[in-house]
Amino acid sequence: MALPTDRGYLAITELADGTKKVDIYARMSRSGPTNQFATYSSVSDVAVLSRTPFLQRGATSVSSEPVEVSFSSEENRLYVMDPAPTSTLLA
Repeated sequence: MALPTDRGYLAITELADGTKKVDIYARMSRSGPTNQFATYSSVSDVAVLSRTPFLQRGATSVSSEPVEVSFSSEENRLYVMDPAPTSTLLA
């Protein structure tokens, strides 16, 4: 698995073709995530290895806390992990 590439609040949306779109945001407000800074589109699978709860908002699942992600282009899979204690991403 590759090193984590992004850290933030995730919004995972299942698309009609069976793939997923994952948007990453810097902040969370009362109305939902804000300040989007990254998107992964047409992802075949999202492996959630984090203990962070995800809240369902319609067709989208949103992380309740920041998480780290790592994308594997060989597998077309996005790994979602708990932030490493020494992480400097989005500090």
